Parts: sequence; structure tokens; C-alpha cells
Amino acid sequence: MKLEELKVGDFVRVKTFKYRPGYWNSDGKMDYLMGTCVEIIGFSKLVSGRDCICIKANDSTYLTEWWIDIDDIDPISQDEPNLTLIL
Repeated sequence: MKLEELKVGDFVRVKTFKYRPGYWNSDGKMDYLMGTCVEIIGFSKLVSGRDCICIKANDSTYLTEWWIDIDDIDPISQDEPNLTLIL
């Protein structure tokens, strides 16, 4: 997926990983995002040149916004059955 294909307000699915990516929160506070659909609320480019997105997640225990690598997401269809959104 390319950054140019996305816009603020789009919904994407966070990939499910066997092991948490090393750049995710090391305490596991982002683990609940795996496999869920989230809303994009911002974009940025890291100093390393990698694209990242800011996603919105409604969780009273942890932060409501997380920055993840663009390679951590997959596109979804709005018609997808059993679409679970974290807003």
C-alpha cells in the first residue's frame, strides 16, 4: 500500500503479527490493534524516509492515537462483512 492511496478518514486494517514489531510499544499497549480496523487521522515521514500514519483508536486504558508504519496496514472494503472498527 502506498501513502498516496490513502487519505485522512480512510479506514484500514492493522495487520496481525506473530511477534510484535520492534518499533511498537514495548509494553504491549498496541497489541490490541492487531487485526482491527482503525481510522487514519494523520500522516508523516520519518527521518529514515519511511512513511507512517497516525491512527485513531478508542481505548480508555491506553492512548487513543498511535503512529504505525504504513507496512503495518492493509486496505479494507467498506462492504466487508463483520467489519470491526475501533473508533
